[in-house]
Amino acid sequence: MTATHITGFPVDAMNIAIARAEAVLALLAVQFDDREAEQMAAEVNSDALGVVRAELATLRELIQQGQQSTSASA
Repeated sequence: MTATHITGFPVDAMNIAIARAEAVLALLAVQFDDREAEQMAAEVNSDALGVVRAELATLRELIQQGQQSTSASA
């Protein structure tokens, strides 16, 4: 086992999905944390949240694949 691999789990892909979701959330946080920042339209904020949902769905699928992989090899 290495830092980027746990048998059956695509750790690198999981880390990338997490990083993408975190990046979108950081951009979206400006809408709420910085009152002087230019505010985006509600549709843009909604689309950003949709991206985070999609990344979480990807992460969920990767975890399920890893669980199935370890169950099949056991």
